Amino acid sequence: MRRFHSAKEALTQVFGYADFRPHQEEIIEAVIEGRDALVLMPTGGGKSLCYQIPALVREGTAVIVSPLIALMQDQITVIQNRGLEAACLSSANSLEENREIESQFLSGTLDFLYVTPERLVNEWTISMLQRARVSLFAVDEAHCVVTWGHDFRPDYLKLGKPVEMMGRPQVAALTATATPRVREDILKHLGLDDPVTIVRGFARENLHFRITACDTHKDKYKRLYELVKRYKTGIIYCSTRKKVEQVYEALSDFGLSVTAYHAGMTDEQREEAHNAFMNRHANIVIATNAFGMGIDRADVRFVAHFEIPGSVEAYYQEAGRAGRDGQPSRCTLLYSGTDVRTIRFFIDKELEADNGLPADVKAEAARKAEERLKYMTFYSTTPKCLRGFLLEYFGEAAPKKCGNCSCCLAAEQEAQLQLETSRRRAADNAHRLEKPRRTKSTAGAAPLSEADEKLLNALYAQRKRLAGKQNVPAFMVFSDATLREMVEKKPLSLDELLNISGVGEKKAARYGTTFLRIIEDAVENRE
Repeated sequence: MRRFHSAKEALTQVFGYADFRPHQEEIIEAVIEGRDALVLMPTGGGKSLCYQIPALVREGTAVIVSPLIALMQDQITVIQNRGLEAACLSSANSLEENREIESQFLSGTLDFLYVTPERLVNEWTISMLQRARVSLFAVDEAHCVVTWGHDFRPDYLKLGKPVEMMGRPQVAALTATATPRVREDILKHLGLDDPVTIVRGFARENLHFRITACDTHKDKYKRLYELVKRYKTGIIYCSTRKKVEQVYEALSDFGLSVTAYHAGMTDEQREEAHNAFMNRHANIVIATNAFGMGIDRADVRFVAHFEIPGSVEAYYQEAGRAGRDGQPSRCTLLYSGTDVRTIRFFIDKELEADNGLPADVKAEAARKAEERLKYMTFYSTTPKCLRGFLLEYFGEAAPKKCGNCSCCLAAEQEAQLQLETSRRRAADNAHRLEKPRRTKSTAGAAPLSEADEKLLNALYAQRKRLAGKQNVPAFMVFSDATLREMVEKKPLSLDELLNISGVGEKKAARYGTTFLRIIEDAVENRE
């Protein structure tokens, strides 16, 4: 176990970097000096170095709590490749492996000891940690302390006890997403003492956020296939293992190079899927939230959510795995109101589970989970700037418009359409004034662009299909003038559609969704 004289020496000699990223040095020096730390950095911001470098300067072994065995194994591989000593205590270990790790820890040969929260609160582990020097205690993905739902880890709420029993070493809590309220919960549950708190900006300018409302699962599969076909490389998140398998089968049938990942698979299957994605043998992975933490593939061009996740925190962290190379990337949420029921089912299920927590603690956690779900629903249905919504949620100032999300682009397009319509009407009025003797205009409608002609033909075709099914004349669905006005104004919601001449509430309810989908496709394909 080699100790370094300074953080800069460890940075250059072990990690090969000449300079720190913004805020890294401030955090690292504070931890080296003995202060607790709460670190919020976006995905790819360099959080790991904020505990790894102090561990190489301070005496003893750093103990790191991490939620996923696969994530710990990845980090250990990276660390060992840098010539450092690291090991992992988890349920995947045999008794002999744990005894060997214990020997390494007590002899002082380990630089880092990774441990799951369930293993950390084990009496044997606590006893072992009390018998050697712990340089610092780091909680990676610290937002898990307050996560509630089907993937809740109750032992995260018990981490304060082993910290005290280890003699209260420095504590560093690190995460990519946490609101001011969640930060307070992290401080409370981990008992951080006068911590240095660093919050790096949450803004990711290269990410394009999009909400796509879908009435049926068929709609979702259609949108998903369009996304995959266009962007090629990405991660698709589903809320359940069953849905992962269904989406995997659907995309496989299209002949795409895909793999699946969820906690119900064997360790070997998950490792195979992980390696296939990281080694680019598969460019698309369909997964539950068990996949992604620590994933270091930079060219992920899209992240899609087949259903809404349980919180804005989870969504932003998962979406943030797109575009780590700084290139433009798409973050698409396929939203349906029925998704909310699935999340509520998981919240209720965890509330009823026998996980050893007092009833009042579970009730409070479930209440907070409902609150987070409420804001996730607000995000999924807001007409306002999506980037602004996210930044404000995490406590950052945000412009009213980013100009690069689906809501902003739709608003800009609507404004442009209204302007063009106003100009056209003004021109028509001027033309009529110039020829007052004509009682009826014989001038044709304004010529359409090639793209608008294509859209108009698509609307005509849809009208013909609907009329044929109902055995009625086409004009009884919508008149030619109504379809042409749709092309001109391009409504993207039922409210906007109701402003089109010839569209009443009954027709909007009966036909609106079908025609809006065609218009939305045309608008999206022009971006």
